[in-house]
Amino acid sequence: MIKKLYTIGDSWTYGDELKNPKKECWPSVLSRELDCELINQAGPGGPNDWMFRKTIEWVSCQENLDDTILIVAWSEPNRREENYKFMGYESKLWRKVMKDLYNNELSYYKSVCYMVTLQEFLKSRNVKYLFFQPWCDILGSEKRLYETREKKIKYNRWLVEDYQKECYSDSLEIGKIIKNIDGKYLIGPNVPKYIEEYNIRTIMPGDGTGRHPNKKEHKIMSKFIKEKLIELYS
Repeated sequence: MIKKLYTIGDSWTYGDELKNPKKECWPSVLSRELDCELINQAGPGGPNDWMFRKTIEWVSCQENLDDTILIVAWSEPNRREENYKFMGYESKLWRKVMKDLYNNELSYYKSVCYMVTLQEFLKSRNVKYLFFQPWCDILGSEKRLYETREKKIKYNRWLVEDYQKECYSDSLEIGKIIKNIDGKYLIGPNVPKYIEEYNIRTIMPGDGTGRHPNKKEHKIMSKFIKEKLIELYS
């Protein structure tokens, strides 16, 4: 029997743009379906490095997690905790970190490493968990990074050419790391059923709609996640 549900993520998990995010977000809907206590630490703009740190922190502070399910709803890789927690948007420092120091390959590389490391940490503690990719397919990054190199799109313009080649070569190793992620405990935009049956991907950022999931769509996400949890832990 599950007594506690812990969730962490970005605006999709927080319930941004809902009339009552605290009650209408998918973690809240799911906790009522499971009849359990909810701890939802999601926040709009939440980055993956912050989720990684906060999840380990929370798990480490718990005495017993036998009756707990933990769900990490990963975000887009280029968000960083320095921006999210310590700097104001559009500040000079924000622009320095997010634009001048931006590295697309490295951001995906780090997020994949966060996923693998957190997976092994949770398994070592026998924690019931699920990784959820609501709208950003981090695990599809290997193909994108390869295409980036082939098209010679230079994200690291301040580096000398020889070092650029080395960076691109290293980024292709990301596929070897991705293979360590246990797909059994992962759902999201790379899962056909999630796309075809529930059609959540039609509201992904960048498609022109410029919105977050509505109340009905949060219920759909909750239903999909509940089905997966029953499959894993019933």
